[in-house]
Amino acid sequence: MKILLLAFVLVASPLCAADRLWQHGTWRDQRPAGDPATMYNIPIGTQSFSFPLVSTAEFLVIEGADGMLYTAKTNSHRKGIIVNDPVEFAIDGEKLVVRREDGSTWKMALVSRARTRPNESAAR
Repeated sequence: MKILLLAFVLVASPLCAADRLWQHGTWRDQRPAGDPATMYNIPIGTQSFSFPLVSTAEFLVIEGADGMLYTAKTNSHRKGIIVNDPVEFAIDGEKLVVRREDGSTWKMALVSRARTRPNESAAR
C-alpha cells in the first residue's frame, strides 16, 4: 500500500504543476522586505548594544497581462531580476510561482493583489 501511495505521489506531482495556468507578465519592483534602518537592541547587564537587522527577505512585484499587480514575499535575495523584463508566472493558491528560463520553478508567498485599472463589471 505504501509503495502504491508513493508511486501515485511521484506521478501526480508533475501533473499538478503542468495544470497551472501560466501567465505572462512584467517584473515591476524588487525591494527589501525590512526597513534597513531597523535596529536590534540587546540588553546586557546595565548596557544595551544595538546593531542593524539584516534581512535577505524581499518583496517582488509582477504586473500580469490581466491588469493585476501581484506582490510576493521571498525569504532570500534573488539575483538576475530586472525590472520591466518579461516573466512567466502562475498563481497556485496563496503562492506565486515563477517559471525561470531554464524551466525550473520558484515559489513565493503571495502577499497581495491589486488592480491596475478599474473593474468595469463591478462598476455597473
